[in-house]
Amino acid sequence: MYYQYDSQYKNVLIRTAQGRFPEILHKGDKQWSILAPKPNDPDDMYIRAIYLGGGCWERLDDIDEDMAENILKEWGYDANPPEADGVLIPEKNANIDGVDRFPEGYLFKGKLKKIRIDSNCICFGPCPMPEDETEQHLTITLEGGVWLTRLSFANGQIEKTNFKIDVGVVNNLFDVIENRFSQEHELYCVTDVGAWEMILTNEEGKEFQYNGPLLENAGDRVEGLSDMVREATGRDDLFVFDGCPEKIDYLKLEYNRETKIKPKHLPEEAEYEFVTWNYAEVLTIDRATETLTNHIQFAEQCSVTNTYHVEEGISSLLDELWPEMFDDVTGNPPDAIDDPMNQCNYRITVRTQHGTEKTIEGSFDKLGLPDEYPEFIEKIYDFMAFYGIGELFNKASYGKAKRTSSDYIFCDVEFEPGGKTYCYLTDDDSYEVGDTVLVPAGHDNHEALVRIVDKNYYSSEEAPFPVEKAKHIIKRIDEDEIDDYLDLK
Repeated sequence: MYYQYDSQYKNVLIRTAQGRFPEILHKGDKQWSILAPKPNDPDDMYIRAIYLGGGCWERLDDIDEDMAENILKEWGYDANPPEADGVLIPEKNANIDGVDRFPEGYLFKGKLKKIRIDSNCICFGPCPMPEDETEQHLTITLEGGVWLTRLSFANGQIEKTNFKIDVGVVNNLFDVIENRFSQEHELYCVTDVGAWEMILTNEEGKEFQYNGPLLENAGDRVEGLSDMVREATGRDDLFVFDGCPEKIDYLKLEYNRETKIKPKHLPEEAEYEFVTWNYAEVLTIDRATETLTNHIQFAEQCSVTNTYHVEEGISSLLDELWPEMFDDVTGNPPDAIDDPMNQCNYRITVRTQHGTEKTIEGSFDKLGLPDEYPEFIEKIYDFMAFYGIGELFNKASYGKAKRTSSDYIFCDVEFEPGGKTYCYLTDDDSYEVGDTVLVPAGHDNHEALVRIVDKNYYSSEEAPFPVEKAKHIIKRIDEDEIDDYLDLK
């Protein structure tokens, strides 16, 4: 990912990334002050920029991605900037070089009396249709009054209404907003997306103004607030801070395979040529019941059903999916050859929180499935695989004997993933597989970080390594201590 200076107009930088359309950084954007062309600068000085944090970008004349990543790590950042549709720039430090980045009067003070939120979803991209809703103005008072105006792109007002909601609900909502905006928080600047502006008015009539990008996951200060506002008002169509993205409430994937099998020997009186095997699978994911069900029909008298009931886990899984991921289907070419002996078809039904429903169906093959089917099904597989098949079938559970008082504890460790394993002794039975520990290594017993991959109990006679020669684990290193330890080394 990098920025390329536009030598023709000299007032924008073009963000490009593999597989994405160019995105524009305008002259008024925050990063421009760092990257802006100087009068005598050659154009090729603006070929690459990398993210440093704190809203800062550094221009680099000639550097590849690997070198950029190494520089970021040296400066304390783990990776390149996030792959978002816009440029996501979290300002992580509330105080930079001793200068407070929050101006006087920015953080909310007092008792919240009224909020006004103006949300506009117009952004860089295709022009909305005249009837498309693009703007909302929402006001809520401490007394429970709500005023809402919804506007279309070119056809004027869609709705203008006011109503009352429970004062207790308002108090809870206002308490959260007071708390979020009275404390220092991350600020986000994102280009090429919609935006929201909010005015908080306290009991003294003083106004506090805030703004941000209209999208999901744009910082802790607004996390979950959009859903809280929608729930408090009873309106699930509000843009608020995230633009009211369509979320999947229910998904059903049906798969059917019809295979014709020609027996080697047919009875003389047989009136059929083939035996037909009908195999089917049905996968359903339901937000309302927080369940995922996978039903496999092997044959008429043979089926298996697995149901996963995970409170909040199913909702989180559905939040990682989006209705549009099934829209694009490449389709098979006209000269594609069907196999009459083996027909595989699918149907996907998607129902969103807004009540819209759509069905996608076709042949179950690479070009007949939605283009993003591999990404979709991998998420489902990872979710199901996480829970496994239980401990009844796990040899590590039923094949493990209790430790006796005379047993030694041996841990097998790896110095690098997939590398050779080595045995170390320990007196600490709290070590678990996956722990990072410090051990003496080599002839000089220098300290090294390793990962435990197995732990077993042995008598002195059964020990995999002579007890008197075995080295001992020094201590556990917690995940948040690993980087500090490596810096010290």
